Amino acid sequence: MIQIENLTKIYERNNAPALNGVSFSLPDKGFVFIVGKSGSGKSTLLNLLGGLDNLTAGEIIADGNKFSELSVNGFDNYRNSYVGFIFQDFCLMESLTVRENIELSLNLQNKIDHDRVLEIIKKVDLSGFENRPVKKLSGGQKQRVAIARALIKNPKLILADEPTGNLDSKTSVQILELLKELSRDNLVVIVSHNIADAYKYADRIIEISDGKILQDIENTGESNSLDITKDSITIPYGAVLTEEELSTINTKKRTREIKQHKPRFKDSVQPSSNGEKYVFQRNSIRPMSAMSLSCSFLKKKWLSFVLTAVLVSAILIVLGLCQMFVSYNGQDTIKEAFQNSTDTAFILKKGYLSDDIFKEVKTDKLGRISEDEIQEFYDAGYSGKVYRLNNSTMGPYQSPMEYCRQVNYNENFKNFYARHNLGLLECDMEFLTKIFGNENGEVEVLSGTLDYTTKPYGMILTDYMADSFLYYNKQYMGSVEDPYSRLTGGGRINNRFAVLAVINTNYKTRYKDLIEKYNEYFNAETKIEQERVYNELMSSDMYIDFYNELTQYLSICYSTNPNYRQDAIDNILQSRIVGYFNNLDVYDTNGNLLGEGLNLQCDNVSWAKNEDISRYVELEDNEITLLYTIYNDLFGTNITQEDTSEFEPKTVVFKNYDECREMDDEPLYTKTYTIKKLSMNAGTQSLLSDNEFKFVRQYDVYTHALYFDSPKNCSALYYKIQDTSYYMGSQSYDAIYQVVDIVGIFKEYFGLIVGILSAVGILLLVSFSLGNIRSRRYDIGVLRALGCKSRSLAAMFFVHGILLGIFAAILSVLGIVFLTGVTNTMLIAGFKKYVKSPIIGLIEGIDILVLAPSIIMVDIAMVLGLTVISGIIPIIAINRIKPMKIIRAKE
Repeated sequence: MIQIENLTKIYERNNAPALNGVSFSLPDKGFVFIVGKSGSGKSTLLNLLGGLDNLTAGEIIADGNKFSELSVNGFDNYRNSYVGFIFQDFCLMESLTVRENIELSLNLQNKIDHDRVLEIIKKVDLSGFENRPVKKLSGGQKQRVAIARALIKNPKLILADEPTGNLDSKTSVQILELLKELSRDNLVVIVSHNIADAYKYADRIIEISDGKILQDIENTGESNSLDITKDSITIPYGAVLTEEELSTINTKKRTREIKQHKPRFKDSVQPSSNGEKYVFQRNSIRPMSAMSLSCSFLKKKWLSFVLTAVLVSAILIVLGLCQMFVSYNGQDTIKEAFQNSTDTAFILKKGYLSDDIFKEVKTDKLGRISEDEIQEFYDAGYSGKVYRLNNSTMGPYQSPMEYCRQVNYNENFKNFYARHNLGLLECDMEFLTKIFGNENGEVEVLSGTLDYTTKPYGMILTDYMADSFLYYNKQYMGSVEDPYSRLTGGGRINNRFAVLAVINTNYKTRYKDLIEKYNEYFNAETKIEQERVYNELMSSDMYIDFYNELTQYLSICYSTNPNYRQDAIDNILQSRIVGYFNNLDVYDTNGNLLGEGLNLQCDNVSWAKNEDISRYVELEDNEITLLYTIYNDLFGTNITQEDTSEFEPKTVVFKNYDECREMDDEPLYTKTYTIKKLSMNAGTQSLLSDNEFKFVRQYDVYTHALYFDSPKNCSALYYKIQDTSYYMGSQSYDAIYQVVDIVGIFKEYFGLIVGILSAVGILLLVSFSLGNIRSRRYDIGVLRALGCKSRSLAAMFFVHGILLGIFAAILSVLGIVFLTGVTNTMLIAGFKKYVKSPIIGLIEGIDILVLAPSIIMVDIAMVLGLTVISGIIPIIAINRIKPMKIIRAKE
């Protein structure tokens, strides 16, 4: 029994009541017509009875179940088991066949009964149409399918909304006759605007007007057919006669009495409830049926599915590559480089920072490394030995072999031999043996001796360095059979340096092919041929090995004297280390700045007396001679070599700064000198007493690089020197560090790309899910109207998400695995093109992108999760909307 109590429905769109305080009761069976004009509220009433729409006020009670107390699942159970709905526009699943549409009602109840399906099909006169798609049926046939779908689940209540509204008169009669037959065992409530049909078939008629019940009448059982007897003709009450009936009446009326049946309907007596509460069955759709429906839904969107899966996989591939780029750990690369290093030492040099923001290390000037800074490396955990590389000179001033802070690559390529030396390394015999020891573990001396006590200030030259000097200073070759002996035999060479020994490195044998390639390059007859040889050279491993050794070991000088630096400074005649006033600011005694940033070369009186008596002058420790042109610059005089009349002794204050001077730095030292005399020889910019000269050289000669004897233990040092002015002096690491720095610069940008791609991927998945659900919105509404539960609908679209995720995952995994190697190759090729390092071949083994299964799995899990969530959320949203509103939204 159905009870309706003060039922009210107000639509928000016009705020007018479609139903206004309607109350009545319906029995357990019978054929009830709800009639009225369009807009009277009859369809609204039917939808509320079917639980397809929300009521505004009042109550509906179905066999003791109050609608106000039903949950969403409760309404699903009510529609699933209690109600069979026949819609005016059929509301069939057009992608399914006749059989499948009818079976759907059973499937939603988790039942299978093929015999009953065939029986119902036969009952609605659709035998032979079982496997025909419903979209190929006529309107009457579709309505029969809708009736069969409602009937097969044996509902207590059948609701029909204008079931004959879209049918012809003959089919309409067939449908009404069928519904009349069904009403013998079920309660059939039909909404119709056809009053004649109501009076012809109804057991009860409820007429509605403007949302209120105009009349509620029931059939008395009186006959209401057209009856013709010998004496009379009785016309049906309230019936609209057909042309055939009118013709019969006119033919046979003659003297017969014309009568009309008395009304067959009287005011209804409302049935009373027996008090028993009906329990709605809790059923869910069969899993296989849900899967079948899900697949049928997907068929309509297969192209969108494939395109979305491809786009998602493409995004996943790029996202994964970017994430691997972002997760690239340069420290791991550097640590691996140290662990795999075959170098004898790890070299660290010091430059200066260009600014405090970007902290770019500049290397055009030499930074000064103090003893305290060296101690900090030991404090950081380094347990090996640290050797100091000093900025000592070898060759004559402004000539080949003069000290230079780095090998000029382009300049050096003009010949196989180095044009510069890179300083002097204070080491010990253990380190020297490790670098240059032969197979017997000994350093082979070609000339001289390794006993530094014989010449404490003497340098040890490699045979390559000695040959380089002799190549550019051929006057030392002469007719001497052994030129090395001339280098080691004398006390000093060009007043610049003294050679203690020349040691064998066997470079001519080891780099024989390279030397021949150099000769081929120099002897090439055409520019094209020369370029070919050049390219072969640059890409060859032998050149990489050579350049690496050149910059680290071959082009520097050595001393095993632990006190070498001080001994060389003290021996001012025999081991000339040129002294400079670096970054010199000159003031007068009143504090007025006379000159700024000067680099002033200085000599000492003993050397001047020994070298050229004309330059000699007696000087006290606080006195100095100065080149006349510098004097003119400082004091604005016009002194010439011919006229020195403007000269007068001046007292000046020298403030000497570090070469890597920064603003507000304190000077290294401050000295006051009296300019006693002018120098008229450009070769002597200044002259100092021996003591003052030694003082200057103590600041002018300093440690600018360190050699750590155990590279495998140096990876921690890399982290320590970050954001400092240290930089790698070893060419073997240079390319690696440049790559790490470049990747570090772009990691933030790739992090941004990861965020953008993630957002795009989410939008794409949400768009697909929304589009997928939107395209099946009508079917979802129908399924909801038939009592399909939200979790079952979610499961159907969950399958789409899983399939999409799996498809995208397979494509993305294959793509990432393939493209990781390709991308690494492309990145390395790009780095080889733009990284400025002659040892570029050393980065060949670097993997910027390391295949990370964890990243791939996280991304795939994210996609699956987002796909499921983006599919479920719209279902949850739709779940809150009553089925009728969804169905009405069909365009």
